[in-house]
Amino acid sequence: MLRVSERLQELVERIDEAPGWLRPGLYGAGMVALFIVQRGGMVVLPILFIYLAFAHPQDLPRAGGIILGALAAGFAGGLFYGLVGLLVGSLGRPGKVFQFIAGTWVYCVVGVFVIIPLVAPSSSTALSAGENWAVATGMGLFFGGIIGVVATSA
Repeated sequence: MLRVSERLQELVERIDEAPGWLRPGLYGAGMVALFIVQRGGMVVLPILFIYLAFAHPQDLPRAGGIILGALAAGFAGGLFYGLVGLLVGSLGRPGKVFQFIAGTWVYCVVGVFVIIPLVAPSSSTALSAGENWAVATGMGLFFGGIIGVVATSA
């Protein structure tokens, strides 16, 4: 039986074999999956799904949608990060920071328009579409900017 580190190495090798434009998206989804596993997902998620299956079976699709939405957000953000990198790669550090902002913005857009309505359906109508775009853009600028500056500061 393979250990987690060996499986992770195997996954990285498979992603490295993918076309260059696809790799950032696969890494983005992989990072989200890794965060879920690191935060106890291997233990909590099976228990949650068993509980939901018996106590609230109507919520099973929503719970699965939240997890798939998070993975899709990681993939979309990573894919956009990679595509933007093709355009701004020659701009040096400012281009790289912008690349992080763009990828984070896409992740936040998926979060605001897909994941939040699944988590709290009643709150999805609390803000107008314009306000949701503003929230996603503000989060993308703030968090993407921080990630970009930190990632490029060494």
